[in-house]
Amino acid sequence: MASLTRDPITVSPRLRRSRRSLLPPRVSGFPTVAGQAEYHRAYQHTVDALWPVAVEHASLPTRFGTTHALVSGPPDASPVFLFHGAGLSATSWYRTVGPLAERFRVIAVDHVFDRGLGEQSAIVGGEGEAAMWVADLLAACGERSASLVGLSQGAWVAAATARYHPELVDRLVLLAPAATIAAFRAPFWLLFRGLQHLLPAGDPEVRARRTFALVNAEPAPELLQQTAQEILRSLATPTTPRGGRP
Repeated sequence: MASLTRDPITVSPRLRRSRRSLLPPRVSGFPTVAGQAEYHRAYQHTVDALWPVAVEHASLPTRFGTTHALVSGPPDASPVFLFHGAGLSATSWYRTVGPLAERFRVIAVDHVFDRGLGEQSAIVGGEGEAAMWVADLLAACGERSASLVGLSQGAWVAAATARYHPELVDRLVLLAPAATIAAFRAPFWLLFRGLQHLLPAGDPEVRARRTFALVNAEPAPELLQQTAQEILRSLATPTTPRGGRP
């Protein structure tokens, strides 16, 4: 397993605080067994109904716990790891995975520090440890390097890997990277951190559904199609990530 190397970048305290806020300060999990079972049923229903290509479920051991992944594409193709946004799961890539799986071995992971089908055993405390988690994922898949595609929080994870372990990264694709280049601004905290406090008290499930209804918007199909093609073009670009860049 890869070891933690020293952060080569000097960043502003504000940006550093934003990056730390992307990781929960506790081991993730479900408060009830019933809730966990319901989530697992919904997860599998989503895969069965929406995942457009053949898929395998994989459990990948890491020093931070077992990570679940959805794996598609030819076994002998170049590997591409997909990292989702905060509060989502590997299933969120269902509109993108089809074109990618035609050319690549796609490993869409559930973040071990977020909701998903994995089981976290240790806290991921910062960028270096997030990069260590990704290094463990590659090792568990028997890969010496891979292309990394990340959305929002997932883009932050992918960028951290390129900074700390550039030798592991063949290509790097960042979609709306969170706290990777610039710090969060006040509207983010108001929308995503304070929104729940603006809702009336009551049943937690009702509050959760209202929160997601307020922030969720289904992108146009043509936009999602364009995103998949942009990812493919980026993965074909002959660039090599270098250490020492934010």
